Amino acid sequence: MFIKKYLSFYNILRLILLFILFFSIFTGNYLFFIISFLTLIATLLPYRTIKNNKIDFPIEIEISLILFIILSVFLGEFINFYEIFWWWDILLHFLSGIIFSFLGFLIVYVLYIKKEIKSSLFIILFSFSITLAIGVLWEIFEFFMDTIFGGDMVKKMQLEGISDTMIDLIANTIGALMVSITGYFYIKEKGKKRGIFSFLLERVFNKKFKKYFHIKK
Repeated sequence: MFIKKYLSFYNILRLILLFILFFSIFTGNYLFFIISFLTLIATLLPYRTIKNNKIDFPIEIEISLILFIILSVFLGEFINFYEIFWWWDILLHFLSGIIFSFLGFLIVYVLYIKKEIKSSLFIILFSFSITLAIGVLWEIFEFFMDTIFGGDMVKKMQLEGISDTMIDLIANTIGALMVSITGYFYIKEKGKKRGIFSFLLERVFNKKFKKYFHIKK
């Protein structure tokens, strides 16, 4: 059941990306072509990992990642929401801060549960720092794509270059900070309070996940 749901959502996304790919080739838009091609490859990686390792990854997180790709690549770049709505780019950087910080939290939280990491502060700093690093790398990627292919990913016409970059990083930082603080209190309170954060963690740390990573707790 899980695999069928997983494939149906991803197949819809792949069809959208394939459409953008062929449209990019037809119109000679190489920037869209590269972004769509890399995104298409990225959609194949989670499924291969789950299938090969027999891990049940929560469908809620999968849907969130799919929606984020649709919002950024299809609506943002292809439908041009970045130009239509001035706040669209800021929103996506904020959401990316939340997503990557949560994924970073998961990576080290596994080690924390296995007693290989004892400091809860390290988990928070790691999830926060890795999100900032990804945000900076993305800004470098945008600058590179604009320089090589003459695009406008940095949106110079809207926020005059450096202002756009700084606002993106601030939005990314706020999203990461929210998750880091939530994660910190989750660890301190040992997951006693109910919420979206604890719900997603419980969905991630299912029996198959614990078995694969040899988690006894």
